[in-house]
Amino acid sequence: MGKAVEIYTQASDKNWPVAQCNLAHIYAYGYTGIAEKNILLARELYAKAAANNYSPAAVALSMLDGHSLDALLAAAETGAPEAMYNLGVAYQDGINTQEPNLDKAMYWFEKAAKKKFPPAQFRVG
Repeated sequence: MGKAVEIYTQASDKNWPVAQCNLAHIYAYGYTGIAEKNILLARELYAKAAANNYSPAAVALSMLDGHSLDALLAAAETGAPEAMYNLGVAYQDGINTQEPNLDKAMYWFEKAAKKKFPPAQFRVG
């Protein structure tokens, strides 16, 4: 186990969301010489950080879960503009939804644009 894992683990144990998210990244991708890939542990750590209102972790969790609509919605509700935008795309294209819903798509694009997220700003004009 690398020194980074040791330090992030100590901070994670103190419930620091940035450390939980960084440690989750290490386990999600498995870095040679640092830590082996462990998706279950990564998911758990992302979820803890997201529960502490750390929006980058909520977005990472939604990506780890294949952009599930529930995970994206949870991430978007934390204020993460990337999640808002991805949720808009999901509604626009009918991904993990019954069918496309352009009203919901535009709602989420506009929310992300207000957060100055460039791809969303482009979509809403």
